[in-house]
Amino acid sequence: MTAMRRHPAVLIFGFCLATASIAFAEERPAETILKEYAAAQMPKYDPSKTDDESVQAFRKAANKVLDLRGKLALELFRSHPDHEQVPKLLIARWQVVMMNPQIAPQVAAEVVEALPHIKDEKQAREASYIRAIATIVANQSTPEAALPVVDEFIRQDPKDGRGAFLLNGLAGQTENPALKSKLEKRMAAEFPDSPVVKAAEAKRALLEQVGKPFDLAFDDAVKGAPVSIKGLKGKVVVIDFWATWCGPCIAEMPKMKELYAQYKDQGVEFIGVSLDSPKSEGGLDRLKAFVEKNEIGWPQNYLGGAWDSPLITKLGIDSIPRVFLVDAEGNLASVEARGKLETLIPEYVAKAKTSLGSR
Repeated sequence: MTAMRRHPAVLIFGFCLATASIAFAEERPAETILKEYAAAQMPKYDPSKTDDESVQAFRKAANKVLDLRGKLALELFRSHPDHEQVPKLLIARWQVVMMNPQIAPQVAAEVVEALPHIKDEKQAREASYIRAIATIVANQSTPEAALPVVDEFIRQDPKDGRGAFLLNGLAGQTENPALKSKLEKRMAAEFPDSPVVKAAEAKRALLEQVGKPFDLAFDDAVKGAPVSIKGLKGKVVVIDFWATWCGPCIAEMPKMKELYAQYKDQGVEFIGVSLDSPKSEGGLDRLKAFVEKNEIGWPQNYLGGAWDSPLITKLGIDSIPRVFLVDAEGNLASVEARGKLETLIPEYVAKAKTSLGSR
């Protein structure tokens, strides 16, 4: 799993939500349902507690609240479909689970059912976008089936940049090379200024840089010492793009520490590139606390802008953890090294020794 770049109006906890088959015992007044909804408050997240037990406890508590809210939103719609709060609560319900393949078909069906009752144009547009996403997710094995719904969303407002996200989702899902190429060309032609298009262009440019010198220089966020790829020439460098809020990143950290301990005395250095939140939001403090608590021994490049950091935009990174490998000559060797370090590190260490021995 990876932590994806935030998607417009999407909050994904990976929880199951109450299904449409729920049978309500009796029709309750809208005020009663809304009062119960308001009382269902999300638990407060403590960023200082990163151990598995605390994270799981938070998720379990959040799951319970989201499940109840989803059930109440559906109850309000079923019993009072034209109540003014229905669109807002349904949209919140859908946003939580529209990326869940098991729930996505139901979400798409609920949107179709609810749209005639949504009078606000902005909310109706949001619901249509959710329907398109859910349809894409529901048709992972046959992405072509979702194209008519995506086309409908784009046709309604060709200038809505979210159309690029939908086309990109289809392109990333299909295994048909011709369709993939067609969708990517369409995306670039219809949404040339979209961040998705810019990221795709950056990715292509990055792939073209493999085998060429890679430049990175910064001051270690923890120790303050200057670090650069040029200054590490002669060493194989592993670059880990991560964040303390990224579950998969944290889960893989023990393995990263194990590899670092195994190879740090064999001409290998690790660098962390942190996508933690801005300093004003406590991102730097969380990074330092995590590094100290977990005894991470390699330098950290704190970008300070999370996904909006210029380096992330330049490299076209849209998910973390992401791992690069730079060879001992300072050339970019791999931009897809995650999960391959156990093979790549000894391979490039051996190449470095051979190169050094031949001089």
